[in-house]
This record gives sequence, C-alpha cells and structure tokens, in this order.
Amino acid sequence: MSPLETEEGTLVSSAIRDITERKLAERELLDLSDRLLSAQGEERRRLGRELHDSTAQTLSALCLNLALLEQLSRPSLVERAAQALAESQDLARQASRELRTFSFLLHPPVLDEAGLAQALRWYIDGFTQRTSVEVHFEISPLEFERLPPDMETTLLRIVQESLTNVYRHSGSKLAGVRVVRGSGAITLQVWDEGKGLAQNLDGSDAPASLGVGILGMRERVQQLGGTLEVQPNNPGTLIEVVLPLQLEKESSA
Repeated sequence: MSPLETEEGTLVSSAIRDITERKLAERELLDLSDRLLSAQGEERRRLGRELHDSTAQTLSALCLNLALLEQLSRPSLVERAAQALAESQDLARQASRELRTFSFLLHPPVLDEAGLAQALRWYIDGFTQRTSVEVHFEISPLEFERLPPDMETTLLRIVQESLTNVYRHSGSKLAGVRVVRGSGAITLQVWDEGKGLAQNLDGSDAPASLGVGILGMRERVQQLGGTLEVQPNNPGTLIEVVLPLQLEKESSA
C-alpha cells in the first residue's frame, strides 16, 4: 500500500497479488522432497539389512569353509598352496569386516534399538578407530530420551557427514560432537581445529568445500523446522544444528 497526497487529501493505492498457486507449488515441492528423503532413508535401511543378513552371512560361511579346508589339508599342502590359502582366509575376513562396517554405516541397528545417544557413541568409537581422529563427545542430559525417528536419523547423518569432512578435508586430529536437549530445541554442534572451509568465489555464504551430503542434510533440517549453520571456529570449522522440539509435540498430538 502506498499513500498519495492530492488536492482532495491523502489517497492510498494498493496492489493485491494472489500467491495461492505459488504457495501450493512450494508446498508440493517440499512434500516431494520429504518423500524422496524418506525413501532414501528406507532404502539405506533395506540395503543395510540385506548386506548384514545375507551377504555378510555368506562371507562368514566362506571363512569357516576356508578354515576347515586348511585344517583338513594342512599336512599335505605345499608351501605355495598353504600361503595362498592363508592369504585367502585373511582376504575373506577383511571383506567380512568391511562389509559389516558398511552395512552398519548405512543404517546402524542400534539407532532403532537404543536411540540417538547410543548410536552416536557407537559411530564415534568406530570413527576414531578407523581414522585416529580424537573425538570429544558430550551429550546433555545424560538420560537422553528418544526423539522421533526422522529427527534421530537426521542428526546421526549430520554427524557422519561432518566427521567424514573433518577426516578428508580439515587435516585436524581433534574434533568434537556436542548434543544438548533444551526445553524447546535440540542443539547439535560438530567442530574441528583444522584448516577451515573456503568460501565460494561468487560471494555466497555456502562454503565451497561443503559436502553434497551436508547440503542435503541442511534441506532436511529445514523441513524439520530447524536451521543448519557453518561457521569458522578459529581454528577450524563449527557446524551447528538447531531443531525445534515443538514439532515433535505437534506430531505426537
């Protein structure tokens, strides 16, 4: 609305635009994105179960057969054949470990069974063993109650993507994960002391080296009504996520 002074006094001109169709299109786009992300999460669960329950079991049977073959043929095997058999056993065991790790990373069963706190402890312990990056983990309160499944999955994925970026890009040997449940929101912080993230040449606020996975999680966080911010940590990088808990109450109601 715009005021207009005339000889007859002040007049007001107004412009009215119907944005119903645009709002409906935006809602449909958000719904489609939500369905795609939900389908992606369900596919990760399915693949994780299949790898753990089928392929991993086949590899375990192969390891047992190789061990039995070594036991039955040990006296008569020539040195070269014995060495090849031992190497085959080592390769089979290594493949089994890697496959089980991969299946758990796709969707850790502990997330569904015990919740976010235990899943984060499990993932961080494994990450430290695989990468030698020391991760300080803090969660408050200690008696951390369960969250809606989509919220727990989102927070775990962000920790996975963030720590993976720490290992691949930051050069930091120290990182931290902090989760705080307040009266109205969940706050997640992941930090490191590495070289930080370069900014885009076009001047946008999205860091150029921010992984595609984190950008996808930012979209998911926004759909949950929250925010994801990437900030310098002096040194290093800080990723902070805030998810409102009132959405949880509304969905439960």
